[in-house]
Amino acid sequence: MRQQQLSTNLLSGAKKDKFFMDLCSAFMKADIALHKLSNDALKNFLEHHTSMKIPEPSTLRKTYVPEVYADVIDRIRQGIACSKIWVSIDETTDRAGRSIANVIVGKLERTHFGRSYLLVCEQLEKCNATTIAHIFVKSMEILWNGDVHYDRVLIFVSDAARYMGRAAASLKVLFPRMIHVTCLAHGLHRVSEEIRGLFPKVDQLIASMKMVLLKSPSRISLFREEVELPLPPKPILTRWGTWIEAVEYYARNFEVLRRFVCEKLQADDALAIKTAQRLFVDATVQSGLVAIATHFSKIPDCITALEGHGLSLEKSLSIVEDLREEFRLLPTELSAISQKFENVLKNNAGFAELQRLRDFMRGEASGEDVVMPLDDQILLKFAPVVSCEVERSFSRYKSIFRDNRRSLLFENLKKYVVVACNQDID
Repeated sequence: MRQQQLSTNLLSGAKKDKFFMDLCSAFMKADIALHKLSNDALKNFLEHHTSMKIPEPSTLRKTYVPEVYADVIDRIRQGIACSKIWVSIDETTDRAGRSIANVIVGKLERTHFGRSYLLVCEQLEKCNATTIAHIFVKSMEILWNGDVHYDRVLIFVSDAARYMGRAAASLKVLFPRMIHVTCLAHGLHRVSEEIRGLFPKVDQLIASMKMVLLKSPSRISLFREEVELPLPPKPILTRWGTWIEAVEYYARNFEVLRRFVCEKLQADDALAIKTAQRLFVDATVQSGLVAIATHFSKIPDCITALEGHGLSLEKSLSIVEDLREEFRLLPTELSAISQKFENVLKNNAGFAELQRLRDFMRGEASGEDVVMPLDDQILLKFAPVVSCEVERSFSRYKSIFRDNRRSLLFENLKKYVVVACNQDID
């Protein structure tokens, strides 16, 4: 009877295909593995309430995953159309040890920060200037359906890796209007790393405190009883600015934390406790915490501000320039940090180019300083200076390619990632 009901309510071929495609699209966007459709409870539920025969997961993978992916690419093409664009590329290593490159493209708008899209997720045999340049051009071919409009790419944002710089230099020959800017938020992270290296004992204190409370429910419970504070932050070195935020925590709560470690914990319980107790009474550590909190506490806020959505070029550059002026006033003992910041900006040729364009927008510079055509200049009011969009796409990639989905073929995985990252596309 149930099979008869399914048969009698069967829709036409076109509508059936539309249902299968919508079903596949919904699962991909919701990050639900297609093999879940093999679950009898789910399958029976869907068949009962849709009066449709649910296809095998293999059918969806072979037929409808490519169609859903192709539909998303078509929508990206429609969204970009004939507009001038910016491009951002970054690379990461996934759980399987593969080198993965993601390519973000965004529409440059005069009045607001334009829509961006994850266009390509691809595996690289090697990560070097040649492969980055190749995937850049390949992405433009995908975007423009086989053609490459070399005059439509105005901004290329990447990290400051040398191979990215070499790739950008070679691409500049093909894309003459393109300005290559290295991510300013990443530049501030590199300054933060310099600060961490300048204060090794402070870094050691933070690391030892992390070990004191790591996987120790009894110490965590004691901390919560004795200290009316959140647990100490655990900085992640790849998360920009988190180390300085941790320093701020220790500087603000130093005496409370010192009393807890030195008076409530036993040194012979763990080496990390002994190390932390020694560092809490070290005057060098205390002076280091004060120095960092006094002079560098704005760095995390600046990174967060730069990563904010929709910033104008004027605002983005002013954040960096204001911090630069503060660093120029640092005491001699901290001059290595100001020098590091200057080197980061000096090596970012695109930063200087965007400064000149910004000045020209203000009416402060002569036309001789800027060679870009005027109709392109007016599109850069909301030019991006950070690569956080591509970083976020890696988070989605890692969420999809989790431990229980290691069998997912990369040919399908890359389509899943593109679809999932563009699920709010019109």
